[in-house]
Amino acid sequence: MDSKGVRFFTRNGHDWTSKLSHLAKALTNMKLSPGWLDGEIIAPAERGQPSFQVLQNAFESARSRDIVYYVFDVPYYDGYDLTRVALSERRVLLESLLSNAPPPILLSQAFAGLPGDLLKAACGAGLEGIIGKRKRSLYASRRSPDWIKLKCGRRQEFVIGGWTDPKGSRTGLGSLSKSRFPSGRMVVICAIRYSRACAPTSPRRESSGKSQCSRGNLARPVLIRGSEHPVVALPRSQTE
Repeated sequence: MDSKGVRFFTRNGHDWTSKLSHLAKALTNMKLSPGWLDGEIIAPAERGQPSFQVLQNAFESARSRDIVYYVFDVPYYDGYDLTRVALSERRVLLESLLSNAPPPILLSQAFAGLPGDLLKAACGAGLEGIIGKRKRSLYASRRSPDWIKLKCGRRQEFVIGGWTDPKGSRTGLGSLSKSRFPSGRMVVICAIRYSRACAPTSPRRESSGKSQCSRGNLARPVLIRGSEHPVVALPRSQTE
């Protein structure tokens, strides 16, 4: 925001003012002093929770007026550099600036409480998760240990242990075996084929460390370079 008006920039520096003209107009009408606001645009789904798919559709269908702007920080304002001011103090200023903001401009609310309880409530509401910030943290335009993401979705890293040949009309691969290492022992969890998973399986291995699966019907093994764990091949009979 400056004497030339309000402009919206993405984190990569792209000017999206023309795509978000209704938000720029709303901020202009607030007659704020020159400064920078930091926030995130969202498009609410049917139940009000943010949806990336709805946001993408809003741009593609020229319905960007459905997009709202959640403001969560103010690093510069009225000639002052606030990046070295504590977050809790920047929030006080931000709340005063947005006290009478029009509907498409929203203050991202801060909640006090135990992180576990807040995350549980967010997940129950169908949200992606929450952002945790230290109250005394300074402003940073990059990733910082003072700002953390707590996500609702659970993740687990796996190793691709083998694959099967395609059958019928399929080309390339039939399926991939997905494995992990509980207590240092490789266990095949399932095979992935067109987003469908097989029942959990565990391959039989020889004492030499090489994998051996029943019926002699093996997929080609995948060499895991730099790994001390043995390579496991998945039997086709387990995936078809």
